[in-house]
Formats: sequence, structure tokens, C-alpha cells
Amino acid sequence: MNVLTLFGSFFITLFSFILAILVCFGSTTNDSPLNRIYAAQLDISNINFSTLLNIDIPKSGIPSLDNLDVPSYFNLGIWSYCMANSEKKIYQCTKPAGIRDFNLQRLLEDNFDNNEVTQLVGSIIQMAIPKDLKDDMDLYNSLMRCMAVTLVIGIALMGLAVIVNVIRWLVHRPFINLVGRVLALLSFLSMGISAGTSTGTYVLIKNILKDNYKEYGIKLTLGRNFYALLWASVVGCLANFVFWIFTRQNNNRPFLMRQFPTAPIVE
Repeated sequence: MNVLTLFGSFFITLFSFILAILVCFGSTTNDSPLNRIYAAQLDISNINFSTLLNIDIPKSGIPSLDNLDVPSYFNLGIWSYCMANSEKKIYQCTKPAGIRDFNLQRLLEDNFDNNEVTQLVGSIIQMAIPKDLKDDMDLYNSLMRCMAVTLVIGIALMGLAVIVNVIRWLVHRPFINLVGRVLALLSFLSMGISAGTSTGTYVLIKNILKDNYKEYGIKLTLGRNFYALLWASVVGCLANFVFWIFTRQNNNRPFLMRQFPTAPIVE
């Protein structure tokens, strides 16, 4: 029984660890697959200049964001973000600079210094942010920081769980089983909190912007790759805890010695 539980625990934890690493470093570089892993995508490709500026502008008189050298899409990761043109082709990612806050105006101003057009669009976006989003932005950013911190903690716990699993192959002690179970439980809770806060926060922001999309033309969508990997890692952590629950403690000999007993000495 321990053969299945220990090997199952090892491989499922290692797999969950790799998935969480991909999530953590998503959108930190413009290299595949990391540039396709993002928590949310901000779409300003259909921004409504007429409504925002309160003037009647014919469609033929509105330049495209590509011509204005302004990204149409922002792929938001945990530590950085990537920018894409109107065809959703990613052409640049920012360097990691701590946990990213959700600040629509700063997304433009950070990378287009002294650009009057960008400052204009940034001001327009600032005006277009719904009041509900402005009022609760500190709360949303706190939840995002919680998501990032618990993700890092979950990754560290999974790394320790892999090491403890290997030790358990060599040494059988009830204490090692206890440590393995505690690490499995804590990694599941940490990853679950990370996935829950991230999903809930971006769903709320998405719905707030959705209510104002027709008027302003700005919307948010969740990153499918990001959440598929994140929730798969959560499920893996839960499976690891179940494997540890079924690992027996009543064998006195180490796991590898039971599988490969020492041959008797022939005189």
C-alpha cells in the first residue's frame, strides 16, 4: 500500500509544484508558454472616445490604438504584465517589479513617458473607471497581494513536501508521516486561498467593468491558462493530502529495506 501512496504523493506533488511555478512566473517574459499565462486580460481595443470626451467623433476620424502606439490589450500577471496589439500579438512584457496593483492609468504611464497621446488615453481610462471600482480598489489590491503571498507560500510548502516524501522512502518514523500530512494540508490551504482570492477578485472587477462596457468600451476577461493551472495545482495538493492519509505508520522497517531486503550471508 505504501508503494502506491508514497510514489503517488511524490509525483502529484512534483506535478502541482511545476504548475504553480508556471502560474507564479506567468507574463514575466515574452517567451512561450509564460507569455500566455496571465490572471486577466484588460481589453481597451474598443475604447469609446466619443463618450469619454463627450464629443461627437466620426469613426473615420478615430485613429487606431496601434497607430497611437498604445497597446490594445494588457495581460496581467502577478509580478508584471505583457502588452499586445489589436491582433492580440504580444510584443513586450515588463520586468517583474513586486506584486502588481490593479491600476489602469499606470499601465500606460509606466511605459510611455512624455507621450501626450498616452497621457490622454490614461486620463480617459481614469475617468472611465466605475465608482464602485474606485471605492473598493484598496480592498481588491489587498486581495491580490494575499493571492501572491499565499501562492509563494504554497510553492515553498510543496517543495518541502517533495523532500519529506523522499526522506520517507528511506526512514520510517511516525513523525515523518505527521510532517508529510501537515505540509500537504498547509500547501492545499495556501494554494486554495490563492486561487480563491484571485478568482473572486478578478470576477468582481470583470463584472463591474462589464456593466459599463457599452458606455466606455473597456472590459476584462480572465486568463484560462492561468486558472486552469492554478486550480489543477490546488486539486493536486488535495490529492497529496489524501495519499498521506493512507500512508501506513505501523511498519518498523524503512520503505526501501522492505522492498529490497538484505540477502543472507552464505558462509
